[in-house]
Amino acid sequence: MPLIAAPLISWLGWRDAWSVFAVLMIVGGGSAALLLDRGPERHGWLPDGGVADPTAAHEKAVVTGWSIKDAIRSRPFCLLYVGLVFASVGAFVPFVHLVPYAEDHGISHTSAVTISGMLGIGSTGGRFAVGGLADRIGRGRSLALMFFGLAAMLLWWLVATSVWQLTIFALIFGSCQGGFVALYPALTVDYFGGRNASGIIGILYTAGAVGTLVGPKLAGDGFDLFHSYSQPILVSAGCALVAACFILLLPKPTTHDAAYVLPSQSAE
Repeated sequence: MPLIAAPLISWLGWRDAWSVFAVLMIVGGGSAALLLDRGPERHGWLPDGGVADPTAAHEKAVVTGWSIKDAIRSRPFCLLYVGLVFASVGAFVPFVHLVPYAEDHGISHTSAVTISGMLGIGSTGGRFAVGGLADRIGRGRSLALMFFGLAAMLLWWLVATSVWQLTIFALIFGSCQGGFVALYPALTVDYFGGRNASGIIGILYTAGAVGTLVGPKLAGDGFDLFHSYSQPILVSAGCALVAACFILLLPKPTTHDAAYVLPSQSAE
């Protein structure tokens, strides 16, 4: 999208460019949402795609899980929430500041925008790739690994000044960012079940909004104060490390296997 945004802003101005993207999101995203199925349990499937009973796929599954009130008061929710606040402080700084950083190091605007586009490519790839990793080592450990990856790549950013160095940063950082975004909903269902998953995830993701609001703004203020991105990048890396520590404190989920139960199973 950055490759499309740059000429669109030059042609229409940034306000009208935002309006174009808004229309595309409403039409494209809204149309795609209408095609979504309510959930796998309607077809007798388990959360991870397994079939609970091939002969009972026609049964209507009973969705179990925590209430929103109980979930938001729990220790796992607090750890997930605070972890997401800290992670988001640094996770979205490159989306705002990578282009000016690259231009400050003598890279052309076109190349800088192309490098910024690698963040999106990496993010998309990370969402696909993290599933297999999470199945092997667990979703909690995978999420912590994504946060450690963010911190490591932010430290790489401190010394990255050339096109190839910044491209590597953008691809791997984007992969870690996309990976943790993909893991949070699944991990939420692991802990709290599927009955109120939408509401719990919605409240949980307000943490991301807090970090996204604060991080890029503070990074800009830090640059204005120190005339360098080094301090904002170091703070962002530190926040990612703190986020990983919060995730490592999570207890083992206990509700995942009972998130969806078929009537015949509940009777047993």
